[in-house]
Amino acid sequence: MRKVRKIGLVLALSVRAGLPWGAEGHRVIARIAAQHLSPRAKARVAALLAADPQAGPFLNAGSGGDALASAMAAVAPWADTIKGTKLGAGTDNWHFLDLASADGAAQIGQHCANSDCVTAQLSIMTANLKAGSSLPNGPNTYSPADELKFIIHFMGDLHQPLHCATNADAGGNCLATRGFGEHELHATWDTGLINQTMKDSKGHAIDEAGFAASIDSEFASQFAGSTNITDFGQMAVESHDIAFQAAYGPMLARGILPGVEPRGYLNVEVSRCASEAPDFYNMNPPVDLTVLYNSATLDAVRWQLAKAGYRLAVVLNHALE
Repeated sequence: MRKVRKIGLVLALSVRAGLPWGAEGHRVIARIAAQHLSPRAKARVAALLAADPQAGPFLNAGSGGDALASAMAAVAPWADTIKGTKLGAGTDNWHFLDLASADGAAQIGQHCANSDCVTAQLSIMTANLKAGSSLPNGPNTYSPADELKFIIHFMGDLHQPLHCATNADAGGNCLATRGFGEHELHATWDTGLINQTMKDSKGHAIDEAGFAASIDSEFASQFAGSTNITDFGQMAVESHDIAFQAAYGPMLARGILPGVEPRGYLNVEVSRCASEAPDFYNMNPPVDLTVLYNSATLDAVRWQLAKAGYRLAVVLNHALE
């Protein structure tokens, strides 16, 4: 199984290492969503997470929006942490949907066989959550509480542009880059750029709660417009388009990638980057993202985090009302 795949400034910047949006991005999205849940949805989310070993302590220690936001943030990375374990068996491909440059909504079905992608699983799990149904998956059966944790995570994945796009490089996992503390394109968007945006005007790190609040304030006027899109496939195509504009776009515009670009669809396994995408994997020197990305790239990252949070709230409001 493929592993789940892990903008900007002229100067190379050092950012701290993070988990494979990285864990911080997922937690920020969960905190934004918590502020926009209906009273009924808040109560249902709290009830579902009350027994969770990570979320429960927050809910038991306090009440109100801050406790719920902390609880949702605590479980947001869970779907990543179970990968490679018995509990997460068969869920690796649920985190992404590969769409090539020329692909759109019409190609989603052919690249998501057996509902083995993020859009299909979100559709299944939100329906189950609304009905209070569990989800059998091989040796495991996921409870509604588990499905809630998956949904919180997958809505973040859906809005990480490189979880919905590939240029025959496993969504950027195989493309060697430098800058922003990472060494390949996907990890840069998963973690490096998130860490870079989580700084104030003086370059000091901002805590997750403060960062989530600042994003929510920045984009509050666009909540209604951003939540007009309710179809997961549409969200995936939107993320795909952003990937080829903001992530791959600066490279394609300068013609610095080898071969004919952009490339057609190719299913590349992350574990076989060296053999299936050698021209990207062995690029020397690696693509220097610090000269390609600028402040508009970081704006795109923040906007994706905001949309993910807003849409997650609407999804949960609908499923839990």
